[in-house]
Amino acid sequence: MKQKREEDARAALLRLRGGDYDVDAELKEIKETLEANERNKVSFSTSIQKRSSRIAAIVCFSLMFFQQAGGINAVIFYTSNIFESAGSSLDPKVATIIVGVIQCIATFVSSLVVDRLGRRLLLLLSDFFMLVAGVVLGLFFSLNDRKLVDEDTIKTLGFLPVLSLSVFIIVFSLGFGPIPWMISSELFPSEIKSVASSAAGTFNWFMAFLITKFYLNLKNAVGGDVTFYIFSGISLLGTIFVFFVVPETKGKSLEQIQKELNKET
Repeated sequence: MKQKREEDARAALLRLRGGDYDVDAELKEIKETLEANERNKVSFSTSIQKRSSRIAAIVCFSLMFFQQAGGINAVIFYTSNIFESAGSSLDPKVATIIVGVIQCIATFVSSLVVDRLGRRLLLLLSDFFMLVAGVVLGLFFSLNDRKLVDEDTIKTLGFLPVLSLSVFIIVFSLGFGPIPWMISSELFPSEIKSVASSAAGTFNWFMAFLITKFYLNLKNAVGGDVTFYIFSGISLLGTIFVFFVVPETKGKSLEQIQKELNKET
C-alpha cells in the first residue's frame, strides 16, 4: 500500500511538472521531512518557544495587521461614500463595480506572478504604492473638504479618486491581499501550523472588524484626508517592516525556512 501511494504521488508530480522534473529527488525530500517530523515530534507548548516559531508569529501577525490597517476594507466597503464625498462626476455605484472588477483581475494576476517575483518584492511594491495612492487620495480630500481650491479645479481633478482607488486595489490584490495568508502557511512549523495559522486569520478578521466599524467615526472626527494620511503612514511602516524583517520563502522547503529563521540574528 505504501509503495502504491509513492507511485501515485510520483505519477501526479510528473503530470504537474510535464514529465521533465526530478520527481524522485522531491519525493525523497518530502519523505525524509515527514520521517524527521515523526522522530522529532514536539508538543505545541515546546514548539511555540522555538526562535523560528516566535519569528514566524511576529511576521505573520504583523502582516495581518498591516494588511487591514492599511485601509483596504474601508476602501472596499465605503467606495461609494468616498466617491460621493469626493464629488466625483462618476456614478458611485459604477465606481464600486469598476473597483470590484479590478480587484478580481489583479488577484488572478497575482496568482500567476507570485512564484516568479517572490513574496518580499510583491509585498514591498504593494505596500509602497498603497502608500502613494493613499497620500494622493488624502490630498484630494484636503483640496476638496478644506476648500483650498475652487470648484472648477475640483471637477478637473475628479479623476483622482478613481485613479487612486484603482491603483490601491490593484497593488493590494497583487501583494498584501493574498501573500500574508500564504506566508502564514509557509513560516509556521508543522506541529503548530494549523493552530497558529487559524489564530493569525482570526486576528486578521478582528482587525477588519475594527477598521470597518470605526472608519466613518474616524473620518468624521479628523476628516477624510487625515484618515487616509493615517492609512498611508501605516503602509509606510509596513513597507519598512517587510524590508527589514520578512524573509523570502519562494522556492524553499519548510525545513529550509525553519533553519533560516533559527539562524537569523
